[in-house]
Amino acid sequence: MSADRGPHVAVISGGTTGIGLATAFRLLRAGHRVAVFSHGEASVMAAGAALAEAFGPERSLARRVDLREPSAISSFFGEVARDLGAPGILVCNAGISPKGPEGPLNVSDLTLEEWNDVLAVNVTGTMLCCRAVLPGMKKSGFGR
Repeated sequence: MSADRGPHVAVISGGTTGIGLATAFRLLRAGHRVAVFSHGEASVMAAGAALAEAFGPERSLARRVDLREPSAISSFFGEVARDLGAPGILVCNAGISPKGPEGPLNVSDLTLEEWNDVLAVNVTGTMLCCRAVLPGMKKSGFGR
């Protein structure tokens, strides 16, 4: 793929807090348009407001998306393409780690349901995000 520097549309999973949100601000300061998503409604609302206030609503988008729901992922990427353009940058930052009263659980302490959630979010969700952006990246000859 080319070394084109943009500006581009960037999508950040887990982009409404911490490293993901800091990445969104950095990409927006560099001139890119940015869409972030997360599972938590409160963090999505707060991040959306902060990004729109700092960079304008036409350059950013924040939505609640559950990576365990393939149709929600597909709908989100359709909305991004329609409102911001085809993504040229994908940052897969979302991930879960089940916790107990004393912190992260060891694999031996996970229920099968918790393990399946980890795989659905951390592995399958990441693959579905990559699959959503790859055709546009190939078509444009650019992708990161």
